Amino acid sequence: GRVAPFLSLLALLGFPLLCHVGLAASTAHVLPALPALPSSVCPTAEPCGLPLDEGQCQRYTLRWYYNQRVSQCRPFVYSGCQGNLNRFDSKEECELHCRQRPGAGTELGTAAGTSSTPTLCRGPGSAELGGQCWSQPRL
Repeated sequence: GRVAPFLSLLALLGFPLLCHVGLAASTAHVLPALPALPSSVCPTAEPCGLPLDEGQCQRYTLRWYYNQRVSQCRPFVYSGCQGNLNRFDSKEECELHCRQRPGAGTELGTAAGTSSTPTLCRGPGSAELGGQCWSQPRL
């Protein structure tokens, strides 16, 4: 309802938003005196583990997604809106966030995505995954 525009205003004014990655939205808060973030604001899954989702619009652009089945970043045609967070501007960006690093023992995003440690990022719908701030796509 009215929470999302308020959160956008806070972000524009430079107030940080706080999400608990990997937990239900009821445990995530924006500053101590503000209400819990709705589930549509905090991400609920690691971007690299989400399925391919081209979206529902007709403003087509080339993007990259991580295909867990083959453990590779692959190109796809993004429709320009909706979809999910498994969408990167370049193959290099996808590989940086999703590819397993030698000796790491786990995919980037996976360890952070299951953590209950709160992480501070700026902007509406922001949360930290794999050492980066992620935002829900604007529709």
